[in-house]
Amino acid sequence: MKVVCVPLLGNSLLTPASVPAVISLLAQLQDTLEQFKNTGHVYAPATISYVFFPLSSLLRRNDPASIPDRVMEKLLATLALLCDAWWWDMELVAWEQVFMLCGAVLGGIDRKGKGKERDEETKVAAATCLWSLLRKRTEQEDPSNDPSTNRAHRCYTSFRQHAQSPKFLPVMGQTLHSLMATAEYTHLSLQRITLKVLSSIIKDYLPDGFVPSVLPGTISSMSRIALGEKSSKGWANGDIVADSLLVMQLAIVRAIGNEICVQEGAIRRLDDLEDLTSFTNPDAHAANSALPPFSTSRTESWLRGTASQLHIALNALAPLVKHPTPSALIGLAIFSATVLSATSLTLPHSQSLLLSFLLSMKSSDFERVSFQAERSLREILSPPSNCRHELLHVLLQISGDYLAALPRLLLSHADTKVEHVAGVLESICHLAKPSNQHSSPGISAIATGVGSSSGLTVESKSGDGASCQP
Repeated sequence: MKVVCVPLLGNSLLTPASVPAVISLLAQLQDTLEQFKNTGHVYAPATISYVFFPLSSLLRRNDPASIPDRVMEKLLATLALLCDAWWWDMELVAWEQVFMLCGAVLGGIDRKGKGKERDEETKVAAATCLWSLLRKRTEQEDPSNDPSTNRAHRCYTSFRQHAQSPKFLPVMGQTLHSLMATAEYTHLSLQRITLKVLSSIIKDYLPDGFVPSVLPGTISSMSRIALGEKSSKGWANGDIVADSLLVMQLAIVRAIGNEICVQEGAIRRLDDLEDLTSFTNPDAHAANSALPPFSTSRTESWLRGTASQLHIALNALAPLVKHPTPSALIGLAIFSATVLSATSLTLPHSQSLLLSFLLSMKSSDFERVSFQAERSLREILSPPSNCRHELLHVLLQISGDYLAALPRLLLSHADTKVEHVAGVLESICHLAKPSNQHSSPGISAIATGVGSSSGLTVESKSGDGASCQP
């Protein structure tokens, strides 16, 4: 390390003449750290401090806006590798400062408030460095080789509590905004790492009360990415679609999921007589009068308005069922099933829409997509799913509506619509049949419901599965 760190420190005050040497030294340091990482090298805290000192000197001795992109990119990439090992012993102050540096680079804001838009490669390095700070570790990754200490959990909890503190939460909010803006770039590597960081922040670091505040912006930004509004090819990359839907899914479940809304009184679950008693007592679920800073109260009026706006946003995702890549369709299937399961009480008007997504993908030409859609449908419509009764009712309503519409569509020679409706009905009928592929029994309520509502019975044919017969 000395061979690199000493000359790097000697050139920490950048000049036009020293920039090429600094870039070369940073690249050499990055290669050395990567080699140590690949060999499983364990750093002593003193070694980490030794390596960090010339890096911090570069940041202290130069105006951040004046540091060239190439130098900043190499510095952040090196810092990401260092933080990956440093995470286990990192002080909160150091964690905070590195976090703020990465956020400033992504947002184009230096410490003096002046803007400097960095190039995409530098932003990739900044997002990668953020990922090294935010990534949850397992106890098996502990370099001390002693999982019994629960050090991974203790370190993560410490960083998470600091991230949720009133002092740091505005920084987290600004970084979240910068990440969402950056995720709309069409640079694939930048989109991938940015969406990964967004998933981590929304899932693991935001306080419960803060998630509803960022839900509208998250849905708006991720919808544009998933629908490829800035893509020159018409469709967004399939993996990017899946990653953006995951960010949406995490935000929806945490902001408007059944459990948190029941807990905060926005909706009431009626499972027994005691629940019915509390339903008649409006004070039983009174909203908290003292909310933490930057929090949004989940009230009945908030739920109604949010559910209505969210339904419009979900409906806008309908074109994705025609996406040409399996990865995007599988991402949509997982998204639809997860949101259906987690919001059965809070988003009842969106159930038919999300079920129709899954039913359409059940008849996909891609075997992997069809398999995932059917597995998702069987999981949410069968025990132990808590929402199966509500969703079965919606499913049968869809079948009744589609069967009633089919004769009219046939007479109008609307071939595309007929094909879609027939495909959905076929998917519903297949669910009534046991699946050897998924090791799951048939859903008998579907056969009974379709038969009683339309004069049809569902029969199993040898070879091709279930079909509707008069």
